[in-house]
Amino acid sequence: MSQYLSAGHRCIRLAKITDVFLNVSDQEVFRRHAAKNWRATQSWIPGVGGEFNFHNKLIRSCASLTAQEPVQRSECSPDQKESDSGLENAVVCALQKFRSSTRNQKASLRHYISLELFEKASRDFVQKVLKGNGPLLLQSEEEEEGSIAEDRVLHAFLEYTKLHHTYEIQEYERIVNCRDLSQPHLWFPVARAVKRRVIYHAGPTNSGKTYNALLAMKHASSGVYCGPLRLLAMEVYESCNREGTYCSLITGQERREVPGARHTACTVEMMNLEKLVDVAVIDEIQLIGDESRGWAWTRALLGVPAREIHVCGDGSALPLVKWMTEQIGEEFEVRKYDRFTPLEIEHGGLEMGYSAVEAGDCIVAFSRADIFQIKQLIEVETQYKSCVVYGALPPETRRQQAKLFNDPTSGYDIMVASDAVGMGLNLNIRRVIFHKMDKREGHAKPTVPVSVSMIKQIAGRAGRRSSQYSVGKATCREKGDVRRLREGLGVPLDRLATSRAGIYPEYEHFEAFAASKQSQVYSDLIKEFSQEAVLGGKYFFCKQESTIELAKLLERVSGLSMKDLYSFCMAPASTGDLRIRAAILYFAKKYAAGEACELEIDPGDVPPTTSDAMRDFEAAHQVATLWLWLSNRFDTVYFANREKADTTAQKICRLLSQGLEIMSERKEDARDVEQSQSKDDSMPKGKKSKRAKQICKTAKQLFSPYRHEFFALLHEIREESDEQSAKTAG
Repeated sequence: MSQYLSAGHRCIRLAKITDVFLNVSDQEVFRRHAAKNWRATQSWIPGVGGEFNFHNKLIRSCASLTAQEPVQRSECSPDQKESDSGLENAVVCALQKFRSSTRNQKASLRHYISLELFEKASRDFVQKVLKGNGPLLLQSEEEEEGSIAEDRVLHAFLEYTKLHHTYEIQEYERIVNCRDLSQPHLWFPVARAVKRRVIYHAGPTNSGKTYNALLAMKHASSGVYCGPLRLLAMEVYESCNREGTYCSLITGQERREVPGARHTACTVEMMNLEKLVDVAVIDEIQLIGDESRGWAWTRALLGVPAREIHVCGDGSALPLVKWMTEQIGEEFEVRKYDRFTPLEIEHGGLEMGYSAVEAGDCIVAFSRADIFQIKQLIEVETQYKSCVVYGALPPETRRQQAKLFNDPTSGYDIMVASDAVGMGLNLNIRRVIFHKMDKREGHAKPTVPVSVSMIKQIAGRAGRRSSQYSVGKATCREKGDVRRLREGLGVPLDRLATSRAGIYPEYEHFEAFAASKQSQVYSDLIKEFSQEAVLGGKYFFCKQESTIELAKLLERVSGLSMKDLYSFCMAPASTGDLRIRAAILYFAKKYAAGEACELEIDPGDVPPTTSDAMRDFEAAHQVATLWLWLSNRFDTVYFANREKADTTAQKICRLLSQGLEIMSERKEDARDVEQSQSKDDSMPKGKKSKRAKQICKTAKQLFSPYRHEFFALLHEIREESDEQSAKTAG
């Protein structure tokens, strides 16, 4: 502080400016006491209420002076008055600049002084200083006469605001911290207490990377496998127990606890953040950049309390994972793998169409309608029967279809699948045939080219090491598409980049954020949080469209707490299907009313034998899956009779498998694949109307308990459609 004062001289000048001189008339006495005590304190803290202090000791000294020598203030000389007037003008100028400075506003934000509080507090601060009731603004010896440094004004303002607005600052700090998602590793204290080592297994499909990671887990005294699909978790669960490593299974829908097991196979969202293990395996790590589910891989990587973590992927996320581990000071190692068997491209495409398919072929199509039409076409024009695999089928049904395809004696030699074939199933594929090289990412959205990573993932399924095919092959239905296939497969793995990691806040973040907002509408809170969240440079906020849609649906249910809404909105519910929306609305109403909510679906005993009937049973299984998911998160008093729900889900799977078998045996006339439509929304109006009637019929039969919610939602949609039509016509 020696730069501000010379034996108390500056104190006297500024005391006169602010009209507070502590009633000390003898300037020499005051100057002597100030200089004596300054060296002992070595700091200056701005005060309020007409007091300025050189720490506590100087305050006491000045107070004793005022008590002992209460005399009148002496007059200033003309030179002093002129000098003081110049400094007073400098103070006014500095205060005016201070309030309008963006730099000062940003600096105040770093001290948790919001922009709103800055406006209010800076106004009061300026008024008090000018009236002589605020902190003193000291001038240094190095500054020109009549100038006040901006940093000094800022420092005085910060101290003044912290003293007078402590509560507002503390509240804003709490709110800012709940929005701050820039350091997600700090959310996981258990993992941070463990010395962890991360090993990245990078390689293409069929390279043995996951196999080696799983070996490390199985040989450890305790471990956990985190996979993207129930299918993968179930496969690891079965292989571990088959080989003598006792392993439990935990997914969103089921828990199979094996007595004495110290290993667990789970879906990535269900990874336990509190249980310490020796080895963890996180599969398909490149999905950390997925727009919707990436947050689960970020959470698993940063939060798993394991001494050794094996992450497996295609290498695109390697730089990102390395950066994340470096941020928390953890050891990082890379192990690279090459493909076991060669992969060849057939450049001529499938010239003879699907009548030229051979045993071991897998046709990949990106719409459900195409899958069934290709299946019918192959079964009519060839001697082969076809299995099908696509995302809407239950995992159990997909596994059953995969077993048929892998069994050379089953009679099912062809697989027709969606991109779901890219992971989760071990298939003995000779050749992968892409039906098209474009796919639709959602209802009523334009088609987009198949991504390079997806091309590699799917085509790489051909020529599995343990199959009878020593060489994998890949081609396209149309010769013109082969060029894009060749270009995609030709991109080196190290050129693929997953540049950012997905993130999604924990419930505690939402709770703290909601407390700071007037509106308690949950869908609005989600949108506001995503807009106001503070993210680090390599993190992004995962898409929330489906969550917001669910929130809007459930906001009409009274009696749900914020935490209830958070849990319901995280449920695996397809908002595009009215029957599933009706079911979750029904479950939420029953739960909010405190009533028991059993799964009340009766699939009957007749298997579905048409594509539309299959879709109805798939929706029924999704409702059963939704109920099972909720039963794992809410009290069983409300979601009662789980055994009945499990039995119903298993029965639906059996009926779906039987229906697929009947459809293969019947061999109906195939329609023209080239003119196929992808979804009901694309079909002619008459067919769409027919399908709508079918949905209403199944809503009355298969989904009987939820029919009230279903028809209420249907009525709302029709009203919205009519309003839109009226606006368009107008």
